[in-house]
Amino acid sequence: MKLIQTICPHCGAPLKVDESMKQAVCEYCGMTILVEHEAAQSAEIDSEQAGYDFEKGRQRAQAELARQTYQPRQTYTPVQPKKRHTFWWVMGWIFIFPIPATILIVRSKKLHWILKLVLVAAVWGLYFIIAMAGGKGS
Repeated sequence: MKLIQTICPHCGAPLKVDESMKQAVCEYCGMTILVEHEAAQSAEIDSEQAGYDFEKGRQRAQAELARQTYQPRQTYTPVQPKKRHTFWWVMGWIFIFPIPATILIVRSKKLHWILKLVLVAAVWGLYFIIAMAGGKGS
């Protein structure tokens, strides 16, 4: 016969419950308490061991989750070279000289904005001078 220590829910006095009995009676207040077999077994659980088992289970679950996380396959993807549109740049320099020159000057990061403005004005001025000189020969 195994006795289990517990507390009376009515008065808080300690109860001695016989595992083989289906009920317990409080010696102080006289309350009768029904005892289930599983409830009697749960009072015997070692809390330190239960905590250890819980923590080990949690660590195993985390490790399993880390193994299951999606890791994409490493595939070779060739790097596409940046398209330079060389044909259009050549056509621009031949037929409309100041537009590509203006684009290149404005994109330059080394030049101060005032110098950029002066260079763009000079390119467009040169273009108009060439255009006016070409019209006189016809």
